[in-house]
Amino acid sequence: MKKTTFSILLLVLVLVLGLTTLLVACGESEETTTTAAPSTTVGPTTTAAPETTTTAGPTTTADEGKTYDLKFAYGTPSKASLVNAYLVPWTDSITQATNGRVKITHYAEDSLVKSEQLWDALISGTADMALIEPEFNAGVFPISEVGSLPMLFPNPVVAAKVYWDIIQEYAKDEWKDVQVLGVTVISGAQYAGNKEVKLPADLKGLRMRSGGKVESWIVETLGATPVEISTGDLATSMERGVADGAFVSYSLMLSTGLKDVTKFRTEGDFFYRCWVLVMNKERWESLPAALQEAIMSVSGQEASAKYTDANEKATMGAKKAVEGSDKGQGKPPIYVLSADEKAQWQQALKPVWDKWVQALGADKPGQAVIDKIAELVKKYSAQ
Repeated sequence: MKKTTFSILLLVLVLVLGLTTLLVACGESEETTTTAAPSTTVGPTTTAAPETTTTAGPTTTADEGKTYDLKFAYGTPSKASLVNAYLVPWTDSITQATNGRVKITHYAEDSLVKSEQLWDALISGTADMALIEPEFNAGVFPISEVGSLPMLFPNPVVAAKVYWDIIQEYAKDEWKDVQVLGVTVISGAQYAGNKEVKLPADLKGLRMRSGGKVESWIVETLGATPVEISTGDLATSMERGVADGAFVSYSLMLSTGLKDVTKFRTEGDFFYRCWVLVMNKERWESLPAALQEAIMSVSGQEASAKYTDANEKATMGAKKAVEGSDKGQGKPPIYVLSADEKAQWQQALKPVWDKWVQALGADKPGQAVIDKIAELVKKYSAQ
């Protein structure tokens, strides 16, 4: 009996131990399953990735039809041939090339900012695009100022092609903070003033309007005194007697009203003014690549030469208008330099080239730039 009872107790104990082991095993299995469940959270993380991609997608897609309104600032009078023969047709071509997605509003005659503040306004984003006169920004564009040296180019079209190449080869660092779109070469500068001038010696002692460093050197080399006057203030300053004369294109004589406050004109194409068309870097980089390509397809060297040529032809119309106005007011006819007289001016102005090279410094390729220009003038004149 006792033996039977002991056997039964032993059997019960074995059963209890077995059941306990089974329950523990089941518990461990459930715990492992429960612990594994959170790893399923990685799944949604993987699933979330496509959501991020999907979010980025619409941003690119939405931009495809976006229109960009750009502010284009410059100091040139709105009636000048440069505006109507070059700047407006060029920006119209950009709008057309971009299928209307890039629209440009012009702010002529310093209506957005003054010319002397234009570069800073462009960098800050106040203006999206600008026509920059290197000479108006002392020390900023030392190599680019070469475009204002006297009697360096045979005509504006050749000058535009040459100047574009010079910017690309020698002056890229000067324009690294903006996007260069093109260049424009203003028609030859002629003399307009209230003192008769035919030869270099005739300028001695006069007060001549200057539009920058190189032009001041030209004036000083000829024995005159430079007076800094902006384009917008030119006619008023001349009328008040602030200066005796100025070197300007026929278009500016007409559009600024300078023809009405001066008596004498001498045609000699004494120098050209090479200016640069640029866009704010951040604004440029905000444009899709397709729009950038479209803009450059109607910009660059060929477009610069094309529109410079159009401006030159329009300037000849301005010359006729000045001649007609002068005749009506009983003023002397325009005096055109003879070949011998022009040679005298070239000889008198040659020191300005040397001064520019010296001022640039030994660490800059001044003479190399002058030599390259001579080489490119021959190349493009032969085309």
